Amino acid sequence: MQTTTTPPLWKRWLRTQLVAPFGSSVVIARRYHFGAGGAAYAITTLVLVIGAINGQNNLLFVVFGAAVAGMLLSGIISGWGMMGLRLTREQPAAMRVGERAVVRYSVENKARAIPVCGLLIEELPKATSALGASFEGTAEDGLGSVRASVARVGPRGKATAEATIVPRKRGRYAFTPMRASSAFPLGLTRKSVTFAQQDGVTIRPARVQLPLTIGAAAPTGDERGGGRQSRTGTEFFALREYQAGDSPRSIAWRATARANTPIVRASNTPPGERTWVVLDIASTVRAGSEQPDDSTAAESMEEVIAIGASVCERLLEQGHEVGVRNAAGDVLVPLCRGLGSVPSMLDTLALLVASEHTQAANVSQLPRGRLVWVCGMAPSGMPPAETAILSTADPTLRAALRASPATLEQSDAGATGLTTNFLGSLLAELAGKAKDAARSLFVPQSAGGTR
Repeated sequence: MQTTTTPPLWKRWLRTQLVAPFGSSVVIARRYHFGAGGAAYAITTLVLVIGAINGQNNLLFVVFGAAVAGMLLSGIISGWGMMGLRLTREQPAAMRVGERAVVRYSVENKARAIPVCGLLIEELPKATSALGASFEGTAEDGLGSVRASVARVGPRGKATAEATIVPRKRGRYAFTPMRASSAFPLGLTRKSVTFAQQDGVTIRPARVQLPLTIGAAAPTGDERGGGRQSRTGTEFFALREYQAGDSPRSIAWRATARANTPIVRASNTPPGERTWVVLDIASTVRAGSEQPDDSTAAESMEEVIAIGASVCERLLEQGHEVGVRNAAGDVLVPLCRGLGSVPSMLDTLALLVASEHTQAANVSQLPRGRLVWVCGMAPSGMPPAETAILSTADPTLRAALRASPATLEQSDAGATGLTTNFLGSLLAELAGKAKDAARSLFVPQSAGGTR
C-alpha cells in the first residue's frame, strides 16, 4: 500500500505566505552553482599554494594571491549584486499554438553600488525553497524552454528582458518558479536567485488558413459588418443589454434612455443561419491507431480541433450563430454569436480533453440545420445530407495545415552563447561611453561656457 507524506504544518503555512498573489513575485532561494570550470580553477589554486609553500617562491605566492582574488571576485563580490535583485514576469493571458508570443521580465537591482551583469532568466518546471517548500509550474509542457537575457543592470537600475516563444501545445498552463542567474565575471561559479510568481496562460488551438469557400454562405449587409444579424427580414424577439460585437444599428435608443444603459433589439435567428461544427474525434482514433493515446492519433485529434476552431472563428466573424458538438451529439460549446464570442469559444476548445470525446457518431442526436463535420481520414458515421465535410486527408486542408504557423520551431538563439552576446553588448556599451567622453573633451563649448 502506497503512503503519502504530508509536509509539516509550518511548511504548508510558509508556502502559503511565500507565494504572493498573481502579478507579484517573492524570493524563495539563493544558491551557488559550481561547474567543471570552477572545480578546475580551485584545483589549480590548491596546486599553486602547495608549490608556493614547498618552494618558497615569491612569484608563486603572487600568482596564488591573484587566483584567490579571482575566486573572491567571481564568487563573493559579484554575488552581492544578486542579493538586491528583483524579478517580475508579464505574459499574455492567451496565446495561439504556432504563433510567436512574448513574455516580458522586469528586472530591478536594489543594490547601491554593485551592478548585475550577464543575467540569464529562465522558467523552471520545479523549484525548492531554502526551507524545503516545493513549487511547480507546467509552462514548459506547452511552451518549451523559456529564456531571456539581460546584459547589465546598474545599481538602483531597472531593465526589461523579453523571451520570444512559440507555443506548441494547447491547454492551460501555470507559471510559478523562475530563476535569474549570472556567471559574471569569470564564469567560475554561477549565482542564482529563484523567484515564485503565480501566473497562468491559456494556449488556444492553432490558426489554420482555411479555403475561402468555407463559410462563403455568410449573411450579408449589417450582419456581416457588425457581427450581428440585420433587422431586415427577421422577427423581433426581445430587448437585451448591449454586448461586444452588436451592431450600433440594433440599439433601441428609447429603451437605452430609460434604462440609462445600452439596450439592443434581439431578433429570432432564421434556422439556416445557425451552424453546428461537429468535431468527429472518434474518426482520428480509427484513422491513426486503435490506442487513443497513440502519438499519430493524438496529432490527428489536434488537427481536427484546430480546423474546427478556425471554422468557428471564421463563421463568427461572418455573423453566424455557431456552436460545437462532438460526433455523439454532446454540446461542447453552446450556440453563440458575434465577435465577442470568439475568445471564449477558443478558450473552451483550448481546454477540451480530446480523449474524452472519442464516442462513435450518433446522427440521431445531432440537430437539424447546417452542419460542418470535421473529421480525420473519414467520418466515423454517416453524416446527414447536405453536411459540409472537412477531412484532414483533404489535400487543400493538408496544405493549409503545413502552411500553418504551428510548423514554426522555437529558437533558443537568444539563450545560446549568452556569455559571448553579453561581452559584445558590454564592450559596445563601454565603447559608446568612451566615445561620448572623448567627444565632450574635444568639441568646443558654446559661448559663455568655461573649461
